[in-house]
Amino acid sequence: MNRSDDEALAHGDEPERSSTEVGLGLTRRRLLAQSAQATAVAAAAAAGIVRPAQAAPSPEGLFLNPFNKLSAHHRPVGLGMLGRDAIDNPDAYYGIPGTTGPATRGRMSIVTSVRLQGPVGLKWNYWVSPTDPYRTIERAFNSLPGPKPPATLPFTCRMPQGVVYPPEPNPPQDCNVFFYPRNGDQIDLGDLFNQFKYNGRTAQHRYSYGLGKLDTMEVADGWGRGTSASKIRWPSCCLRYSDLAPANPGPINHCLNVLATRKGVEGSRHVLGKTRVWPSYGVDTSSSNANENMGDIPYGTRFVIRWQDRGLRDSLGLTARGKVLFDCLLHYGFYVLDGANQGGENGGGYVGFRTDEAPTATGDWPWTMKEEVRIALGKLVKLCWPVRNVRTYSFDNEIHSDGLPYASGGGPLGPGSINTAWDA
Repeated sequence: MNRSDDEALAHGDEPERSSTEVGLGLTRRRLLAQSAQATAVAAAAAAGIVRPAQAAPSPEGLFLNPFNKLSAHHRPVGLGMLGRDAIDNPDAYYGIPGTTGPATRGRMSIVTSVRLQGPVGLKWNYWVSPTDPYRTIERAFNSLPGPKPPATLPFTCRMPQGVVYPPEPNPPQDCNVFFYPRNGDQIDLGDLFNQFKYNGRTAQHRYSYGLGKLDTMEVADGWGRGTSASKIRWPSCCLRYSDLAPANPGPINHCLNVLATRKGVEGSRHVLGKTRVWPSYGVDTSSSNANENMGDIPYGTRFVIRWQDRGLRDSLGLTARGKVLFDCLLHYGFYVLDGANQGGENGGGYVGFRTDEAPTATGDWPWTMKEEVRIALGKLVKLCWPVRNVRTYSFDNEIHSDGLPYASGGGPLGPGSINTAWDA
């Protein structure tokens, strides 16, 4: 993934809103809201309180906490559809989806580089106000190769000014931005632009969807798909800057999302294979090529820290942020949802965690914080095992007796396995 330190400050159509304080102020409000939400959720879980379903989500609530309880983003791991396998029969529970026999980590065991993406590789989220100016985005034709969806550009909508926008490299990169709610007042719609250039006023294509329903393509809800190979809707499973901005952050009660090596290096270093399991509804378009996707991990595979390894939390030299990530990967884990064109160091594989932007001049996370998180994730990925997926696409709406869905079926692993969706 190419990286750049170039600043890409917005130069909008209406100069009266030119201060970056607009964007930074919103981010601070987001941090405060998410911190308060995380504290409240943790207190409720500790007290054994079940939150009543919200009658209707608010736009800002969905911006901070997107998608419903059935989404891949919100589902805790679960004990297992066949019983308490996560605890009583780990060899049946852990392992590469579609395989039998003793559990293995597969090609995840060859990963030697774990990174956070940015700033070009970031996926950017923008809150839209009804007073933001309109801007027309045209379709770019000098873009990355591959089949294109039906034309959804040009398109005109409101976009904020006075905020940091992504770098605009040539040739274009796979940069994505999401504007929500559309024009500041349409709660059921947001707009995701791929290969977006604010100053150039171009993008390759646009997808439109809301944040109150599913993040997958499992039903025909009339909304568009996401831009990853797995078609997951952004910002599903994003490791958000606000999740870890405080030095002592609250719990991260959602899954994470990574891309992994599939081409660009010799096949022995590939992590991803050619198949897929829930919640992936697609693969990279060239994955069927003989020299690509020569690994053994299906798209959509969830990796978690095994329940039997939960006692390692305090023996790894983790910071407060690292321990929050440990808990997140124990109860939620990460999905492998996209492919990367690079390998890792020393002849190994690569994993990159999907993140959003920070309130900095480039959108990249502050270096010291980013390094702290990268080092922690480097330790934790080595502890993560794939979960065998016995859930079929036709059975992905299964609800446990507590009224909530679990990614691997069954009930919650423990008190930390909670679903914090707006309708949970």
